[in-house]
Amino acid sequence: MASFAYSAINAQGIMSAGELQAADPEQAREQLRQRGLLAERLDRVAEAGGAVSASPGKKVTAKGLQVFSRQFATLISAGVSVVAALVILEEQTEDDNLAVVIADIRAKVERGLLLSEALGSHPKVFDTLFVAMVEAGEAAGVLDTVLDRVAFQIEKSEAIKRRVKSAMIYPTLVLCFATVVLIGMLMFIVPIFVKMIKENGGQLPTLTAYIVSVGS
Repeated sequence: MASFAYSAINAQGIMSAGELQAADPEQAREQLRQRGLLAERLDRVAEAGGAVSASPGKKVTAKGLQVFSRQFATLISAGVSVVAALVILEEQTEDDNLAVVIADIRAKVERGLLLSEALGSHPKVFDTLFVAMVEAGEAAGVLDTVLDRVAFQIEKSEAIKRRVKSAMIYPTLVLCFATVVLIGMLMFIVPIFVKMIKENGGQLPTLTAYIVSVGS
């Protein structure tokens, strides 16, 4: 017998999720049919514990995380269960790396972990603040509000980063131009003046002589 994590819908259109024991996927679907459920998703749970293994080395974009949080908040506020919402988000996300992470989170929640605990198992995707806010939202029963605030915070943080990058473009260009001009002067202009001064028997100022020695 193997374990299968499932999400299914009944005749009233209500989504449910859980785990059952069956010899194969067909037998698992038959068990669900006997309960009056139509399988929407059926995943074999690995013996080591997880239905899906995440890919910890791949990065999830901030934009993908923001969309995930906002859509998650919308689904929860609409009365959709956490597991069902994760199933929907896993199928709808356009970020393949995030889809792998969501699948792993869903499997862990189905096995009994809290959402915050499942999110905390992916520290490279969900930082400490994200996990702490979700944990507080679970405890206070305002998970949808917290997720919406998280999405707003991610959006605000990304906007600040974009403004900082934009503000740094001009001084960076000026610095690069000044460096090119300085190198050009040391290579072409200064040697001409040095030659003229030496030919006339003049003495180079200490600072000028030092700059010439550095440039050469």
